[in-house]
Amino acid sequence: CGWSGEVSPKPFSEWLRQSEGGLLEWRIGKFGCNHSPGEMEQFWEGLKGEGRLPVIAHNRPVRQMGDFRGAEDLRLGMLEDAVRCGADWVDLEDDTSAENIARFRKAGARVLLSWHDPAGTPPAKILLEKLEGMWKMGGDALKIATLARSAGDNLRVLELIPLARKEFGIDLVAFCMGAAGKWSR
Repeated sequence: CGWSGEVSPKPFSEWLRQSEGGLLEWRIGKFGCNHSPGEMEQFWEGLKGEGRLPVIAHNRPVRQMGDFRGAEDLRLGMLEDAVRCGADWVDLEDDTSAENIARFRKAGARVLLSWHDPAGTPPAKILLEKLEGMWKMGGDALKIATLARSAGDNLRVLELIPLARKEFGIDLVAFCMGAAGKWSR
């Protein structure tokens, strides 16, 4: 499940405890744009406690197709707040540093490294190089999302999932964006 729109802290906390979903992807950048620091503290508090869905927190910057427009230290600090309050995973961009990966692991989160290509789907060789490079960075799991222009683009990206497990021993979330990529999601 992904939830990034308008919501108040009370329904957010309740929604975290619904049994229909398997996990929650929390797009913090959208929340931070629409809520005051005091309201954000209430959201952080909503992560605490038992019986909630696992949470993947991300705060994707505009440079990586996200909503966060502020300073990098503030962006990462918001992710640290999420982890401090119980977020299980942090979704970091593939251009992050090894120090950031270590920082979030030390704080108790698992790291999902993500790469998005909004321009299209590269050839298989380039996708494999990207997969291997991300694996070497040391994330706990990886995510690759590209823009599909054809059915073949979907197949090329989806083929990476079993390859990541077999060749690198890591879980990979892979899908295509756009209308042509809908069936891969």
